[in-house]
Amino acid sequence: MDIKEKIEKLSKDSGLDFSIIFNVSDVKITDAKLHDTIYGLASYKEVFIDINKMVNRIDYELSLFIILHEIAHYKRITKMGFSKYLDNITNEDIIVFLDFIIQEEIFADRWASLVFYLKTGKEFPRNKTQRLDDKCNREKYERRLGPSHEVYKGKTVYDYEEILKNYVIDVR
Repeated sequence: MDIKEKIEKLSKDSGLDFSIIFNVSDVKITDAKLHDTIYGLASYKEVFIDINKMVNRIDYELSLFIILHEIAHYKRITKMGFSKYLDNITNEDIIVFLDFIIQEEIFADRWASLVFYLKTGKEFPRNKTQRLDDKCNREKYERRLGPSHEVYKGKTVYDYEEILKNYVIDVR
């Protein structure tokens, strides 16, 4: 089953119009098996989503929200330019790295929430987002994210492509 057929099935099974993901951006959306803890991943070329994992582990509304969240990341990367994005995620200063990632996550959550509402007429529950504007949530996220700074620090475009391979296990 190709990506469009899987999206149609999600729409039919959930009662939500998952096809909106093709209308909010011109991004290429790829169904892929992703690292165990990841449901979606944006790169500067495309958005990867693990539809099989979503169907088996999380509810439909959260699945749609995650896809929209990843589209938001893609849109930001393309708007700011990949070189600026790469400069921020590979910055030697961990504070610059953390602040950038957290601001991007907050933006993606807000954009996904807005588009979810505009396209479904339903508010996405704020408690299901990362809520990184909350100091406690931000500090927990920084503690989890901090060690990954070493993975990205000082890397090149080629390195970025190689790092993505650690998260994208297989393209379906």
